[in-house]
Amino acid sequence: MTSDTTEQQAAGRSGVLDRKGLIDFVRLGALLRRRWLVIVAVSLAVAAMAFLAYRLQRPLYEATAQVALDRREAQLGEQNNTDLPTDSPAVDTEVQVLGSPAVAARVVDKLGLARDPAFAGDATTPAAARENAIAALQAKVDIKRTGLSYAIGVTTRSFSATKAANIANGVVDEYVAARLGNKEADRQRQIQLLRQRIQQLRSEVISAESAISSYRARNGLVDVTPGGTNSSQATVALNGQLAQAQAEQAAAQARLATARGQLARGSSGEALGAALNSEVVQGLRAQQAQLSTQRADLVGRYGPLHPDLARVDRQLAEVDARIKAEVNRVISNLESESRVASGRASSLQSSIGRNEGSLRAENAASVRLNDLQRSADAARNLYQTFLDQYRAAVARQGTDQTLAHVIAHAMPPAAPVSPNPIVYALLGIVGALLAAGLAVTVLEMLESGVKTSEDVEEELGVPSIGLIPDLSTIPGVKVSRRDPIGPSQYLIGNPSSVFAESFRAVRTNLKRSGAKVVAITSALPAEGKTTLSICLARSAALAGQRVLLIDSDLRQRATTRRMNVDTQTGFAEVLAGSCTLEQAMVVDEASGAFLLPQAGAVSDFELLGSEAMRRLMAQVRDQFDLVLLDCAPVLPVVEARQAAALADRVVLAVRWGSTPRKAIGHAMRLLDQVGAVTAGVVLTRADLRAMAKSGYGDPAFYYNKYKTYYA
Repeated sequence: MTSDTTEQQAAGRSGVLDRKGLIDFVRLGALLRRRWLVIVAVSLAVAAMAFLAYRLQRPLYEATAQVALDRREAQLGEQNNTDLPTDSPAVDTEVQVLGSPAVAARVVDKLGLARDPAFAGDATTPAAARENAIAALQAKVDIKRTGLSYAIGVTTRSFSATKAANIANGVVDEYVAARLGNKEADRQRQIQLLRQRIQQLRSEVISAESAISSYRARNGLVDVTPGGTNSSQATVALNGQLAQAQAEQAAAQARLATARGQLARGSSGEALGAALNSEVVQGLRAQQAQLSTQRADLVGRYGPLHPDLARVDRQLAEVDARIKAEVNRVISNLESESRVASGRASSLQSSIGRNEGSLRAENAASVRLNDLQRSADAARNLYQTFLDQYRAAVARQGTDQTLAHVIAHAMPPAAPVSPNPIVYALLGIVGALLAAGLAVTVLEMLESGVKTSEDVEEELGVPSIGLIPDLSTIPGVKVSRRDPIGPSQYLIGNPSSVFAESFRAVRTNLKRSGAKVVAITSALPAEGKTTLSICLARSAALAGQRVLLIDSDLRQRATTRRMNVDTQTGFAEVLAGSCTLEQAMVVDEASGAFLLPQAGAVSDFELLGSEAMRRLMAQVRDQFDLVLLDCAPVLPVVEARQAAALADRVVLAVRWGSTPRKAIGHAMRLLDQVGAVTAGVVLTRADLRAMAKSGYGDPAFYYNKYKTYYA
């Protein structure tokens, strides 16, 4: 058997898949109609449990507060902002800080959660209650970064909406306050450290300056000006004075030499006055020139004998005398100035020599002084730096700002997040569908009976040659189940009924097989084989056939008892040769069918396999159009298989929806072992109402549409 065939057989059992492996919605609808009561009951039960679970759940509220980290932290009193390390690891670190036990402990103390049984648990001491509350708070708080932003969400859940909001707000507020408190504490520690360091540096600066002062005093290094020591300043000044004195000496000597040279060459007084740079000589020369001009004018106008010439000549002589006297005085002054300049230069030269000796000593001492000075400058600069930092830190006291701030406080939620009615409704619906599907599947799997012709053909591998309805399920029919002959009597009185039509359908299928001797049996007792045999015999007889019904059940004599026949001779006596067939047969007055009954109990159960049985079968095959053998069930009785082996065909009666499939399969194998040829299976006592409502795939599904034909 191929995998496709196996799959189709499994699909046939479920009644949901068609032969191509696709969903057969007609069969699915039929399955739902057939099991609707189970589906509704299971669905209602699951829905009720879901509703009960929803009602038993305490409302759980969720509140979220948000805190943001600033990329730059501004301090009052500072011109520059401090860049903060708000990269991803830094933000993740702040997330851990928000969920730290320190923040949780502050929230527990602030909100008094150590006294809340929901957080403190069954702690016996305040310390244990506080520890339990801290652990419970950390478990109830969910802290997450919002995407890749610098915002962090703090979400808490509680059975109280107000408490959920208070806890979320408490966490963010305490986190921000802790951050600010830490900055203030850091500021105070910074100020204290700076104060201590400044005091130390002040002492170092004072010590360095004292060392410089002492060293200067010991070595005579008095720092009069920023330019250097006394010796260096004096040397510089003397060098300047010496240069000036030497310049003045050279100038005086040059003027003196010029004057003497001009006098030696007989230069005029005018030229000499210009050289001596004497205004008196120059004035006298101007007066001399004026008098000479007057004299020349008098000589030219009046001649050499003019009386005014003598006066002019006297004046000229006086002027010449005065010029000579002034020249002599100037030269004398120049000589004095030259001597003074020479003496001053010599004196300055001596002073410079002395100062240079002192300066060399001071320079040697300045090496150590410079080292002391550098140390003092370094100490002074460091002291000034720390002093500036200290003043800035003191100025910023009370102006610190934390890098985090609350951007959204949590509000008490109006509706709980759990239990979610939509979720519970969906779970209830899904659970109801799954449970109903599981229940239907289990019921279908537990249902071992055969209900459709397709089940017979696909699972048993034999034709389904008929379906006999249960009279009690036919609308409008009232037949007592206690009346053993009731169904056959109904057939006689209602030849146009659906019940009678079902037997005509069986006869039609048997006629096509060409069988004259037909053994009717079942796998188990109470399958409806005797009713099938009697009704089939009456139906054939009413149709004009010559029919013989043989009661072949040696143990139960079911046909004889159903037909209420009381006789002294019967089937066993015919086989034993005690009487003839004609003597033992009785006629069914209602239909005209012949019956070979059982006269009494039989002790020889080998009769059905005897040679007499074979001769009887040959005899009746010639005398009757149709011979029906009502045999015992196949599984419990061996002689039923012997009779079936002698018949042309075997009809297996299977009770609708009741006979287990395995029992039918065992009966089919036993019949095959004795060489019996199975004409097919007839489903007996079928529930027409159920088939019409739920549709098992047989024509009876459409009974409501064609029932008027049987009216």
